[in-house]
Amino acid sequence: MKTKVLLALALLALASPAAAEIKKHPTANVEIDIPAGWTTNVKGENMILTDPTNDVAFILVVSEAKDFKNVVGDLDKKLANFATDIKWANPKPEATKLNGMDALANRGAAKVSGKDANIGLVVVQTPSNKILLVVVMVESSKYPAHKDEIQKLIASIKPSK
Repeated sequence: MKTKVLLALALLALASPAAAEIKKHPTANVEIDIPAGWTTNVKGENMILTDPTNDVAFILVVSEAKDFKNVVGDLDKKLANFATDIKWANPKPEATKLNGMDALANRGAAKVSGKDANIGLVVVQTPSNKILLVVVMVESSKYPAHKDEIQKLIASIKPSK
């Protein structure tokens, strides 16, 4: 009986999905739950996350701006490093909260590496009093397959413990 229970527990452990890794942003004082298999590259205050198939890219960049007003006017210039022909769903990002932090959010369409892409943006006032830009890019045709994962990843951004 004891052997059967141990065998069942071992099989359950093998069948369980791999756990997410909690990664802390080096200066923004936030953490994010990164799904198993995703790649994380940290360069100074910038963090780039990509899914195993390289369909989805999350770019987390700390802005030099001290408040939302200063960063919003500079967004398209910063995003030009990643995307072109950006067409936002809303003329200005909408105010929201992200796990208790003040945030602005918008979504739209753009060209990334010459391909049609969905682009999302969340601008977060972090606990370290820094502005964190979170840019999400995914090829438009592949967005439906990744929508839930993207939303879960954004929702996982929270103040560090």
